[in-house]
Amino acid sequence: MNIRLPGYSTSYEDIYEVVSRYGNSVAIIGGEQALLYAMPYIKEFLGELNVSEPIIYGNAAKMENVEVLKKNKDVESSDVLFAIGGGKAIDTVKMLGYELNKPVFTFPTISSTPAAVSDVAYIEGIPYFIKNIVKHTFINDDIIINAPYMYFHLGVGYIFSKSYEILFKSRGMELTYEDRLATTILSQINRDVFTSGKMALDSFKKNGHTHKLILDSIVLMGYVFILINKEFYNGLAGSICEAINQIDDYGILNLENEALPFGILVNLIIEKSNDMYRAYDFLKDNRYPIKLIDLKMKTSLLNKISEQTMNNKHMTDYPKVISKHDIFRAMILLEEDFLLNTK
Repeated sequence: MNIRLPGYSTSYEDIYEVVSRYGNSVAIIGGEQALLYAMPYIKEFLGELNVSEPIIYGNAAKMENVEVLKKNKDVESSDVLFAIGGGKAIDTVKMLGYELNKPVFTFPTISSTPAAVSDVAYIEGIPYFIKNIVKHTFINDDIIINAPYMYFHLGVGYIFSKSYEILFKSRGMELTYEDRLATTILSQINRDVFTSGKMALDSFKKNGHTHKLILDSIVLMGYVFILINKEFYNGLAGSICEAINQIDDYGILNLENEALPFGILVNLIIEKSNDMYRAYDFLKDNRYPIKLIDLKMKTSLLNKISEQTMNNKHMTDYPKVISKHDIFRAMILLEEDFLLNTK
């Protein structure tokens, strides 16, 4: 198996040195606000690269936007593409790079997802697996800590949840060497969240704790997604999250993946994990959702969420027999503060 992991830099100082190996002309594409904020930092280190005027990618990760960008003259004539912004902008440019066979360099301005490193692009909610398009990721802590706090909070909740979910989904399976590398990384991410998470979330500023979790959210989790068997990406927690996402008006009131920590608590209860109470304390103390009300939802939806979770395609190969009743009961226990009352 041929695995190539993207490189990464924790500053912009070596942009010219890294990028010039792939060509001289650059099309710069990203979100409107991300471009306004990041470009002054990037310009200082472009050296002799011939760069386009910044191009706004659109407002969503859609094939329609990819097609529009493909017709842009600066994109057509470029050797490489710069993707600047959050997950939607970066996924759009990754897909564009794949379609045009052009290398992509990413500049994440938030740390809510590993899109800047991973080999998957979500276009209109559909995952496209794109290998070896992202060549290098440039991460600037100054930019990320000046973005809205909610995106850092979301990213820590995401890697915390995935560090359990993927391990649950893959247990008992025959693992390749790459799978074992990924699960080792996941264990490290889990330790990092417990040791640095509270301090980073309480004091969202440039320090060692925040830096570690920014790299975990963007780089290490991106490597996990490249290495791990795609069948292990999503399990019970992700299925619960997707079921909640389907509820009317949820997307208007909440951020994408905001329900994942709630889903992982349900997952931990059903698995009777030794980490159940520790995870509950961490999520509660750091203002993650532990009840439906935290997601601006009513308990009358519990049955619907349980049913839709069981109907999710990711549950067909879950390595433990789980019923709708198990999911419903675990959510009820959370609603009744069972974990809090039985300590």
